[in-house]
Amino acid sequence: MPLIECVPNFSEGRDIGVVSRIRDAIAAARGATVLDWSADAWHHRSVITFVAPASQIVDAALAAVVAARDSIDMRAHAGVHPRIGAADVIPFVPLGEATMAECVDLARTLGARVGQELEIPVYLYGEAATIPERSHLANVRRGQLEGLRETIAVDPSRTPDFGPARVHPTFGAIAIGARPVLVAFNCFLGDAGNLSAVREIARAVRESSGGLPGIRALALDVDGQAQLSMNLVDLARTPVHVALDAVRREAVARGLMITRSELIGLMPEGAIDAAALHALRLPRTAGGRILERLVREIDSGAADTPAAGIQSSAVGELMDACEAMLDLLVDPRTIAPVSGGLGDSGPEDGASRASAARGLSATGANMQVLAADIGHAVPARLASVASSAVRLAESLGQRDAATRLRAKLRAAEG
Repeated sequence: MPLIECVPNFSEGRDIGVVSRIRDAIAAARGATVLDWSADAWHHRSVITFVAPASQIVDAALAAVVAARDSIDMRAHAGVHPRIGAADVIPFVPLGEATMAECVDLARTLGARVGQELEIPVYLYGEAATIPERSHLANVRRGQLEGLRETIAVDPSRTPDFGPARVHPTFGAIAIGARPVLVAFNCFLGDAGNLSAVREIARAVRESSGGLPGIRALALDVDGQAQLSMNLVDLARTPVHVALDAVRREAVARGLMITRSELIGLMPEGAIDAAALHALRLPRTAGGRILERLVREIDSGAADTPAAGIQSSAVGELMDACEAMLDLLVDPRTIAPVSGGLGDSGPEDGASRASAARGLSATGANMQVLAADIGHAVPARLASVASSAVRLAESLGQRDAATRLRAKLRAAEG
């Protein structure tokens, strides 16, 4: 059964005992496995990553919300990170063969239970949003908890999707959603005296102000250091190393340098591969020449399996064709016609635009998977990878390219 990832964020980063109780509540839930957790005192925030089958993950997430409700009092909370509640945000992320549609259903199921059973106001966001403006988490957290307290009962745009139209006295509110894989990646650029320049860098790189696709960025004062806090939500179009290079260029232009970087939560293997290959100036296909990875394939039996009918003499050519297809699919000129001008006003209603945006986001997630597969495909999986590339190209209207790759696949299969 495919696993779903869940990455809840909690408004507690100073009392490790509280964070441990929440972590333990998740770990005690049937089917749940905690993969990672971290806490930051300055942000006053913790992040826990766990996985579980779809049939069991809602119970595990609900246990986390209950533990947060019983342990965190938002009336005394203060930290540099935006937040609206004790369990501030809970996203569901599809892994492997799991689908975004499944995660949307899970988010809405959890939201209904939190609203009804715990009487906490719930806002659906991301792919699970029922209101287009709430697809962006920043819109849900606008004004933070303090602003929400004043507006939730009087402003119709702040009416929650589930639960009462009043903030829970100690918990606050919660955002629950579904999204593709995201990387939380932070850069430090000297002391807090550089914060004004770091705000300029944030504006230069974030998508909403004309920067790179899929970058959301904030400048924060973290323990006397100037931090550029980033969420990278479209790794196919803006991988981690591309974001880092952009920040470095903007920093140098302002006489600054990156002193260190920080990863919050987990990062996909393909993202690390891509960063390493970029640093070494190697092609993506070099990812298939990693010793330990090939040994694991032998141990699992995959490397000894015939290449699903692929002739050995055709493996290199087909791999090159897959990589060329990926280059085409991540080209902004390929994506743009499909978006239909999502950011423009026009006759299309908000629901239609939101549906199109969710489709593009799902396409981005598929590209991330394809990039990772191409990066370390062994012959046994090559036919499957090529077929995935064909389907993705067809979904983006690239029929000629899909036809060419399909022809290469058939020729390689002999």
